[in-house]
Amino acid sequence: MGMGTNSTPDEPSGVASRPRVGAAIAVHNGREYLRRCLDSGAEQWSVAVVLDDGSTDGTQEMLREEYPDTIVVEGDGEQWWTGGTNRALEGCISARCDYALLLNPDVVLFPDTVERLLEAAQGSRDAVFASLVLDSKDTSKVWWAGSSWRRLAPWIPIMTSRYLYPAGTAVTELPTDPFPTDEAHGRAVLVPMELFERFGLFDEKHLPHYGADVDFSLRLRAAKVPIHVVPRARVTLEVDNSGHSTQASSLTDRVRSIWRYLTDQKSGDAARVWWHITRRHAPLGTRNFTYGFILSLNVLRRLWLRRRVVKG
Repeated sequence: MGMGTNSTPDEPSGVASRPRVGAAIAVHNGREYLRRCLDSGAEQWSVAVVLDDGSTDGTQEMLREEYPDTIVVEGDGEQWWTGGTNRALEGCISARCDYALLLNPDVVLFPDTVERLLEAAQGSRDAVFASLVLDSKDTSKVWWAGSSWRRLAPWIPIMTSRYLYPAGTAVTELPTDPFPTDEAHGRAVLVPMELFERFGLFDEKHLPHYGADVDFSLRLRAAKVPIHVVPRARVTLEVDNSGHSTQASSLTDRVRSIWRYLTDQKSGDAARVWWHITRRHAPLGTRNFTYGFILSLNVLRRLWLRRRVVKG
């Protein structure tokens, strides 16, 4: 892999006196999404590090011509989300950043997203701060606003990951001050570089594409490192590109889709992902129950959502 452009680009105007924030982005054939993402945040961070994992859609050329100050790390097409994000984080380390801003290329920042995250952090190097995620088609509604990793009930030996606020909740129903979450994903999440030094990067060996952000969050949780959602720090998500959208299909197609969700690295890899997460983070007596419950619930959700779309 090679690294292109400058290793220490000039600070954007207005951020020189702030902590040095490096945007860490992994992309594969997402040129137009990436352009919108970079345009939305270019004046908010100190440097952007983009791992381009073998794109063939002109992403490299766009970065070279339109974003010459971006640090570009060239991948081999096999980095996936976790390896790609780790390579971008290594670029942030080389650029001597104080914080990493984890970014998927299909998010768009509000003009004050990073400012709000830094305001909430108040210089903390021992906590993580996540943005509120809104659906790009209706920014009055929440797509993600925190997750919990808890027992289904105190007397039931099953752990489950649930949204604190269901998708579609009105933004006005949320608190205005930061509140705790057990998980944070790669959608404008501010992480002090010291935490990567303490806990390591994401687990690309066992969780190459999905689940590595959940695993990292739960490692922090086990060490009592707080993670907060910052409601005033907002991004929009291109839901149709996120892997969470649902398309109408025949029964055969739905079954094939669920099989891909369970076994295919690009489509969810759920059987392997949840095995590793439950093995590491569920209490010993709950692991098998938790694994079976989460897989079954997610499969039923996908069947139900697709059925509703077909009938609708």
